[in-house]
Amino acid sequence: MTTIPNWFECVDNHREPMVRELIEELAARTTTLQANPELLADIACIALNTLKPRYIHRPNALNKYMTPQERESSRLEAQSAVQSAFEFVLLNSGADGSLMDSTRIL
Repeated sequence: MTTIPNWFECVDNHREPMVRELIEELAARTTTLQANPELLADIACIALNTLKPRYIHRPNALNKYMTPQERESSRLEAQSAVQSAFEFVLLNSGADGSLMDSTRIL
């Protein structure tokens, strides 16, 4: 049996780079995020947890297996998830920029 070294390192959630790009764009134009960059990870985690993961082995294969409409739909879903996560984090962040206990709003 042939063993492929570090084979699992080749598996990626294709949504992660898209979410990262969207968050970086948001951070570039949002002074609150520039002042509190630790909130970026909170936004990323919340956004990614709301999206269905789509794992890939070869990024080039997405062009073959996803239609342009599916790619656009995926991007719109990611934009919506990032926007919702951003709003949630801002609503629940304390004056010092840390994320407050969200159970208080339940």
